[in-house]
Parts: sequence; structure tokens; C-alpha cells
Amino acid sequence: MNYYQHHIGDFMRDTAKIRSLPMVYALATSDLKLVKIGMTKSPRQRFINIQSACPFEVSLWLGIRTPIPRKVEKDLHKKLEKFKTKGEWFSLSDEMLDGLIEYFNKTNVSVRGAFNALL
Repeated sequence: MNYYQHHIGDFMRDTAKIRSLPMVYALATSDLKLVKIGMTKSPRQRFINIQSACPFEVSLWLGIRTPIPRKVEKDLHKKLEKFKTKGEWFSLSDEMLDGLIEYFNKTNVSVRGAFNALL
């Protein structure tokens, strides 16, 4: 699975810190049978809301801080659309789970590279 390539133009000059950016996240059930891909400006509150409405335990599995969360989330949903179960939930094979980890890791490297180019 490819990753989302960030460019310096994705960032505003006044972006203070990466940790203040919105997040694209992957929540997962403890057995990794289901993964939810979403985005939020407040990861902790979003997780609490999802967990309270979910009949099974989930945890924050992966995250990308990005100035363009809608684009990154849309890219992920498109890549995973054939694995969609309902809404933003996906049922992924072990190979796809590994691909998702790689996508998040490489996209995070891309974010850091573009962000550091601003400094």
C-alpha cells in the first residue's frame, strides 16, 4: 500500500507544532478483526465517544498528525474500500494490516519532512 506524500505547501507558515495538527487515526479491536479509520482534532475525546458507543473494546492503534486530514482519510478509505464492513470500519487481512502500518509510518515520515522544511 502506498502512502500519502505531504508537501511543504500543505502546511501554513504559522503551524506551531506537529502535535497540534488534526489526526487521522486507526482504532482497532483487540483481536485486530475490525479497524476504524477516521479523523479528529481531539483524539482523546473522539476515542472516548467511540468507545462508549462500541459494544467491544477498541484502542488507538495508529495515527497521523496532518494539516490535511480530509485528504489523507479519503485516500485511506479509497485504498481500503473493498474491505469496508460498515461506515468507517474495515475488516483487513494480516497482509493489509501490515500495509496499513507501513502507510501510517511512511506518511508520518512525509509529514515530518515537509514540516521540517518550513523551519
